[in-house]
Amino acid sequence: MNLILCCAQTGLRTRWLAALESDYTVYQTAGLQDLGILVRQRIAFDLLFVHRPLVDAEVVAYIRRSAPACRLFLLSDRPEEDEGLAFLRLGIVGYANSYMSDARLREAARTVAAGGVWINQQLMQRLIAQTVPGDKAGANGGGTSRQPLHN
Repeated sequence: MNLILCCAQTGLRTRWLAALESDYTVYQTAGLQDLGILVRQRIAFDLLFVHRPLVDAEVVAYIRRSAPACRLFLLSDRPEEDEGLAFLRLGIVGYANSYMSDARLREAARTVAAGGVWINQQLMQRLIAQTVPGDKAGANGGGTSRQPLHN
């Protein structure tokens, strides 16, 4: 399985490479221009890990349209729930801290490679709360009553 690491910070990209190179065929790019070169060389990739400072919503939407089968994972130096939700709506499959441990990075890569989604617990809880009918962002304002769960 091919993985592209796209990050302008050499040290960070090198750390990601060290964590992931034993499990994947890894290509590295310092920026989106280099990513374009790989695409033009017809390098097929399954996973794309991108450092958040390199992209905005428009670029993410373009990548998703151009390579719909690619699993796009954003690594942010300061992950924020609102940002994570916005990018998830655009079709990313992972959103996490750029500096997570090597073990967590490997686990995240395995999860998205297997078709899963990787986000933190708070973001998952917020997503779930937004899908509850009558529940506004997790607040019980819709007049529904909640019953405790029993075993």
